[in-house]
Amino acid sequence: MRAILYKLAKRRNSTLRPDTELNEYVETEVVLKDATSILHPDISVASDLSAYNYLHLPDLNRYYFIIEWTYDRGRWIASCDVDVLASYYTAVYTYSGYVLRSASAPSGLIPDELAPRYQDVALSTVSIASPWIANLNAGVFVVGIINNDAGAYGAVSYYVMTAPQIQALKNQMMNTNIIQPDSTFEDIVGISKDLFEAMWNPIKYITSCMFFPIAGFGGGTEKPYLPLGWWTSNVTATQILPTPYGNKLEDVQIPKHPQSADSKYAYLKGSQYSRYVLHFPPFQDIILDSDLLFNVTSVDIQLLIDPATGAGSLKVTPHESNYVIAYTEAQIGVPMALAEISTDISNIKSGGIGLLGQAAGALAKSSALSFLGDLQKTGEQLLSGIGEIATAGSAKMLSTGSNGSLAAYFNCYPQLQAIFTRVKPVDGSLIGYPTCETKVLAQLTGYAMLYRPSINIPPPGTVTEAEMINTLMASGIYCDW
Repeated sequence: MRAILYKLAKRRNSTLRPDTELNEYVETEVVLKDATSILHPDISVASDLSAYNYLHLPDLNRYYFIIEWTYDRGRWIASCDVDVLASYYTAVYTYSGYVLRSASAPSGLIPDELAPRYQDVALSTVSIASPWIANLNAGVFVVGIINNDAGAYGAVSYYVMTAPQIQALKNQMMNTNIIQPDSTFEDIVGISKDLFEAMWNPIKYITSCMFFPIAGFGGGTEKPYLPLGWWTSNVTATQILPTPYGNKLEDVQIPKHPQSADSKYAYLKGSQYSRYVLHFPPFQDIILDSDLLFNVTSVDIQLLIDPATGAGSLKVTPHESNYVIAYTEAQIGVPMALAEISTDISNIKSGGIGLLGQAAGALAKSSALSFLGDLQKTGEQLLSGIGEIATAGSAKMLSTGSNGSLAAYFNCYPQLQAIFTRVKPVDGSLIGYPTCETKVLAQLTGYAMLYRPSINIPPPGTVTEAEMINTLMASGIYCDW
């Protein structure tokens, strides 16, 4: 029987066939030993060919690995194992099956559990320009005042004021020194100054005062004076409607896993290996879904602020997209304390109470009061005839609000923090990468592992040889075409 022996470097699970133009070979006559197996034959030759390690028997249509050589009675005997991948090369080459792993067709999007994770992580931070101004003198105040100004929201109008304007308003509200150089307070107002201060509380017209750490709300109507209940102050302000104010921080870059630049490791951009935390006080830290950011390179952060309540919202969307990745709410405005002066009547005698009732009746008949120096008198002068009761009780400040905290805005550095779990790269030439796709093996080169392969081989192939091929493909073969 004619045989061709080769010197061939080949893996047992490779489809490589020898080539007479590339590999050293020799042709010779061989003899099959009696009672030998076709799949594991023993052949004998007359000369020493033990330097050769591979065999082709054309008459049997099979290729063989030479397992070992022995010498017996002047003959060299080669013990062989069939090479099913080379023998049924065409059937393997054209086989279509579900490829779990391959060296040449990595998915890149499927996590590779064979890539061990490092214990330490890689960190990346993207700074975001803060929209906040943590300074009472640089931010703005929104004051809600009960008046009949056009554009009021119900009975309340809202005005944007700066710190100096707030100071000017406070000074006017606390100033009752309106007497003329040649007059007394009683001559102008009709009652004593002490009684006037005890009865009159201008702050009751102010329903709210909120500080916002921003430069302004934009728009609005400039007012040369500020209506305050029945009265008018010469303090200027900007009237606004209590509609949400928007601010948009655009194109905030999303850092990507440092190993994901290699397309075979694109899956590292997913939630198992990449985590994102948006730190944006006063909102709570927001964990962004890494899977939603997988193919997103930048995001927009949209802020909405309600100037009436101080409530705010934060929404994260992909850049130039309306798809919401994250949404949260928080209190943006810092409530400033208001106070109301009331009279402690627990110490007022019954006669004083009667006088207080008369004063209340007189107030009801009066269309307005004159007060605070620069405020204009628009109604009748307060009726006189009320006895002195200011000293009958003591004035107390009753708190109707609470100071908000600016702490969240100091040392405030909004940022997007990324935490990446690194992996040790695998040697794809040896174990491939996740593919998880049906492929014809002719499309692949190098390593390939298939899921439950079931190949049909032509005659003279046996069931045993088909199962041998299936076992090899399930454990991983090398497509060396």
